[in-house]
Amino acid sequence: MLRNLGLVGLVVIVFWGIGYLWLSAEDGTAETAFQPEGHFRTFNAASISPERAESYYENLRGDMADRYAEAAEASAMNYQQWQRFNSAPYISATHGDRFVNNFGNALAAGYAGVLQGETLPPGAILAKDAFAVTAGEKVFAQSLFLMEKLEQGRSPAFADWRYVMITAAGELYADSLDPDTAAKVTFCHDCHAGVADQDYLFYIPEPFRAASR
Repeated sequence: MLRNLGLVGLVVIVFWGIGYLWLSAEDGTAETAFQPEGHFRTFNAASISPERAESYYENLRGDMADRYAEAAEASAMNYQQWQRFNSAPYISATHGDRFVNNFGNALAAGYAGVLQGETLPPGAILAKDAFAVTAGEKVFAQSLFLMEKLEQGRSPAFADWRYVMITAAGELYADSLDPDTAAKVTFCHDCHAGVADQDYLFYIPEPFRAASR
């Protein structure tokens, strides 16, 4: 009898563990537990209209901004006051099928021109915040990503770009200028290296590009 109870207990523990890992994968709570080789994918991502995505974002953005600000990174504290380059959140396959938004400071105003071979000046900063929506329309805030153009020669390993990742919990997960965490965002630069001819910048899908100011 005791032996059978022990077996049942073991089965319960195993299934609990599987359930925990599955839920963590869906809501992103395990995101900082290990070093990624790429972006985590949204489990069973939803397909919703731009209007619905914008509605979700409007409900989330204040809380997202408050969380990111806890990392004490200056750009994370005010990026939502910058120019927004997209008209509505859009799904980014390169960011794990999450909905994203693109913001830029005043020096990044030329972001829309990089496809024509233009480059951004040192001091230009781009911010991309993200949230996930599952097929059941559960909504989860996700990480904030920052790219800052540096002076020539400042960071040769990253083509003089600085990459920063801040989690939805407000933790500074990695900074490419920090020797202790730079390796955690190497995958960011490896991806952007695919568009080195346009200043290492991807641009927003045509249907979601906001009218230029």
